[in-house]
Amino acid sequence: AANRDVRMTDGCSKPRCSEADERSPHDILSQKYFDQIFRLLEASSGRVSAQVWDLVGLLPTNDDMLSSLRRLEPGWADSLAAAGLYSLLYKMQIVERLMAEDAEWRERFVASGGLAAVLQVMLGVVFEAESSTQKNACLAILLKLVSTILTADPCVTPEDEDNVNMADAITLEKHLKSNDDVKLFVHGLMKILAKMATATPALHTEREGGEKVVQYAVKLFTACAAADTRVLRYMFEFNELEGWLRTTLLLNRNQSIRLSVAKGILRMAWKQDGEWHTSFSLVDPANKGDGAGDPGVGPSSCPHPLLWLLSCLLSLASHVEAGSTTCGELFDLVNCLLIKSGHLPEQFAGDEPPGTRAERIDRLEKTWGSMLDSAGARLQARMYNHAIFEERGSEVEDRVLLGMLVTMQSLVMLRPALRHELGPSGPKGPGLVKFIYCDCLFDLPTVENHHKCGPPMCKMGTTRTAGFELLFTLVQDSKPAYNELLALLTVQHSKNEVRPLHGYRPTQLEKARCGFVGMRNLGATCYMNSLLQHLFNVHEFRRGILQAPLEQTDKGGSLMYQLQSLFGYLQESEKQFAETWEMCQVYTDYDGQPINTAVQMDADEFFNMLFEKLESCLKGTDQEHLLQECFGGKVVNQIICKEEVKVGDKVYGLDNPFKSEREESFYTLSLEVKHKRSILESLELFVEGEVLEGDNKYFCEEANCKVSAVKRVCVKQLPPTLILHLKRFEFDLDLMKKIKVNDSCEFPIVLNMEPYTRDGIERRERAQREGRPAPPTPRGLDTEYELVGVLVHTGTSDSGHYYSYIKVGGDGAEEDDGMWYLFNDTQVEAFDDDEIPAACYGGKEYVQDADGSCRAQAKSRTYSAYMLLYRQRRSMAARAQAKEADVKVAKANGVAPSINGGVPVPQEIMETVWSENIQLLRDKLVFDPAYLTF
Repeated sequence: AANRDVRMTDGCSKPRCSEADERSPHDILSQKYFDQIFRLLEASSGRVSAQVWDLVGLLPTNDDMLSSLRRLEPGWADSLAAAGLYSLLYKMQIVERLMAEDAEWRERFVASGGLAAVLQVMLGVVFEAESSTQKNACLAILLKLVSTILTADPCVTPEDEDNVNMADAITLEKHLKSNDDVKLFVHGLMKILAKMATATPALHTEREGGEKVVQYAVKLFTACAAADTRVLRYMFEFNELEGWLRTTLLLNRNQSIRLSVAKGILRMAWKQDGEWHTSFSLVDPANKGDGAGDPGVGPSSCPHPLLWLLSCLLSLASHVEAGSTTCGELFDLVNCLLIKSGHLPEQFAGDEPPGTRAERIDRLEKTWGSMLDSAGARLQARMYNHAIFEERGSEVEDRVLLGMLVTMQSLVMLRPALRHELGPSGPKGPGLVKFIYCDCLFDLPTVENHHKCGPPMCKMGTTRTAGFELLFTLVQDSKPAYNELLALLTVQHSKNEVRPLHGYRPTQLEKARCGFVGMRNLGATCYMNSLLQHLFNVHEFRRGILQAPLEQTDKGGSLMYQLQSLFGYLQESEKQFAETWEMCQVYTDYDGQPINTAVQMDADEFFNMLFEKLESCLKGTDQEHLLQECFGGKVVNQIICKEEVKVGDKVYGLDNPFKSEREESFYTLSLEVKHKRSILESLELFVEGEVLEGDNKYFCEEANCKVSAVKRVCVKQLPPTLILHLKRFEFDLDLMKKIKVNDSCEFPIVLNMEPYTRDGIERRERAQREGRPAPPTPRGLDTEYELVGVLVHTGTSDSGHYYSYIKVGGDGAEEDDGMWYLFNDTQVEAFDDDEIPAACYGGKEYVQDADGSCRAQAKSRTYSAYMLLYRQRRSMAARAQAKEADVKVAKANGVAPSINGGVPVPQEIMETVWSENIQLLRDKLVFDPAYLTF
């Protein structure tokens, strides 16, 4: 709406209206209530102002305002400066249209001080306010008006893609005759650019308007600089020039604005026609205004723009903060200017006498060389102090390090002496060759320092390539640097190591980008892999297993040791998957034989056998109650008498029935899924019970009589992690074989178990006896569970495959909702939890017939959830505290804490895992294609 042009419909541009037309709503609003509308605009906020401005854009132009501006009545310039933002925008649109349509009026406008008025408004107090759509639109019009006035040609504006014609048309000295006027104009443009760079627009229209203002300002700035050298001189004299460059090129978050400014600076720093060599000094850019001693140049001149811009930008590049993501345009600009600076001597091969020309070139080489030497030393120190930013497993490159490497290469190529000064190591310390080769490219993490941000500094392909290119440049024509690099390469390849695989590519053996490790399937061990991944991601269980004490004898044959080792690999390994062979060898069946890796086992059966063995391993240790504390719950088997009975001296009736109870521990609850729409129905069936009556009456030993009773099971104590086993397999008596139940059975993400507990059932029964409506189900941390894992079986009852969906994270922190991942043997990848119904519920799916017809055929899904893991809300809240405690324990015991927020790993296992990790990471560096090319 802010960019909408006013409608130029006055008496000179349309036939005179009839009396009826003049009283139309448009005319009435435009002429009679115009002042009230603009007062409303200025007084209103955001949304109302935008709607009113839309209305203004639909109205005819106000006759009084149009006539006043057309006649340029006395005081018109002051009225512009005093106008509010919307009124000013309206007037500027009228002026813009008059400038384009009436050449005579344009001349009168310029003659009556139009440029001074526009500049005064453009640099006025009104633009001290925060950025807005209307402000940006007004600034854009003002910049276009300034361009039109300076070029005296309305067809040449900052909207042109190429501003060469604009530079040729500008007559700056005609309108800005004094140096003070030029200085005010230049510094005003720079302030506008800085203001727009620091603005943080809230709306998309504001961002687009700001980008357009910057584009107009930069094109006008560069055109004026090409037309008049005074523009660059006053730019050089601008206070806080380096701060201005930092604001517009580095601190600004808008890439489009940074790119526009960088392109403008590149044009201003270099003129293709080579006419600037007599207009600027060749003194040190640090000495502003001192041109003494440079032949033909007065004291009032400034250094060559390429020299002082490059000096400021090199200083800025050596002070970029680590982790900056907005420095790309700065480093690109620096390198472009460095390349062009190599052609500076060509600009001085003019018509001067040979002696004068030689003297100027000699001064240029001294100034330029001194600047490059100083920049190289600063950049080297900055690189040595640069913190490691790139992480293993991440795709985010260190843009600061990349920029410094490329810039250093450009400096070394332009200044060969830097190869000898910075390349080889010396008494003052290591040189760039050793730093780049060791710190940036080939350093390896250790057991003590294996954080994701550990060495080397260059992990991404772009930074590593830049490092190798810089190394290659440093050793050219520098024998000390070449010999040092040769010695480092000799040490690197002195080990006689052989890799067993043809076409060995270590990058294919890295763990998944998501940061998790898979498990090798030895044939038919997917049931073990999928279940152990679930158990590993139960933080409390993993901590207890890794902290369990072990006997020092025969660790290799211990199930507990192999489980600890496997968990250590899953937590700390950098490989794609962990080996499971040794785990399978120590896990024996009831006959004491290792499991057959070629025969698949039922996942629920394996779970029960594994927990029996773990209970035996943990018995008598500090972790004896680990399984019960993590997964253990209790059910109570009740028999409730439905008749009046007397037990001892007490009589039990229907209001207080006699109950016989027997507690039983559980790790899983097995639920029916056949003909059940959801597990909520399955849980209802689980606690429903059966009625014992007639010939099947219950004999109550306490009352010594047979009575009608209800026999049922209900949950007495809920575990921190609830495991539900869905009965997908049953024996068909008609077919006399085991079959798989593929019925659809839904399950909620959040499960409230209160209705299935003893307390919940008795609460509803008590309300029913008292004739009250059933009370609402209460919610609490103890009874509410969140789904964190689904173990899926695909296939038939005779053959199939297991894999798991697991939610990692989401321990109650508001900023961490957790993420779902698919664990399928060696493959681990992110999973969208919106796909859980289609991937896990089972049931039928409709597929198109193979003949290509539009008919769809219903087929049973052979993949469905087999086991569900729910985490108690209370245990989720306590888990974050446990993680913090694990870090403290690790530091106290001298064990490196896990990089994935895991638990401390026994030192022996940690050293074993990381010895393999270091070998893989070293292979990855050595077999890097960029290194082979180098």
